[in-house]
Amino acid sequence: MKRVELPKSHEDFHRELMTGDLLFVKNTRGNVSHVVLWVGRIGDSPEGLPLILDSTGSGATDSNGATIPDGVQLRPFKRTTWYFTQASHVLRIIPEDS
Repeated sequence: MKRVELPKSHEDFHRELMTGDLLFVKNTRGNVSHVVLWVGRIGDSPEGLPLILDSTGSGATDSNGATIPDGVQLRPFKRTTWYFTQASHVLRIIPEDS
């Protein structure tokens, strides 16, 4: 397992993270409270954004604004979502040379 430096910009996430990386997200108190799986390079949303695999309880919408059912879903990595604005750190579980 390797800690990866947090990319500086939204575009850098797509360039620097690898499929399978774990992106940890902080809550409003600054504590890590959530983790998503970076899908990134193997799939993009309809608007060309990288994807993450995430689970939610309610209120999430897809790239067209439609409500996403509760549970595990592929979601676009938008610059306005808390996955980006509250990102804490990244862990790479699968080595780059695998």
